[in-house]
Amino acid sequence: MDITATKTTNPTSSSRRRGSKQRDADSPTTNETAEAYGRVVLRWDYSQGKATRIIVCRNALQWIIQYRAPSGGWRAQSFCRMRATLERLLPGKAKEIRAALPERLD
Repeated sequence: MDITATKTTNPTSSSRRRGSKQRDADSPTTNETAEAYGRVVLRWDYSQGKATRIIVCRNALQWIIQYRAPSGGWRAQSFCRMRATLERLLPGKAKEIRAALPERLD
């Protein structure tokens, strides 16, 4: 009697592991430090300084001021729920912040 071994597929094999799906480079992501994060509300790129942006956190609880990290990702600097706090932290951009955002993130 000839017994042939069969290989069973492990459900956690590399083809089914979390994160193994290919993502389109232009599609938004939920990773707040990624360039393609989908909830960026304001962004400023400075030629001589740090690039800055304001995002809504993934749970929509607060705004986050982020600066471009030397490694290429984004680093959180401040966390705010009130527009007045954003205006105080970024005084040179207060007019743009006031025009783009509600008074409070609820």
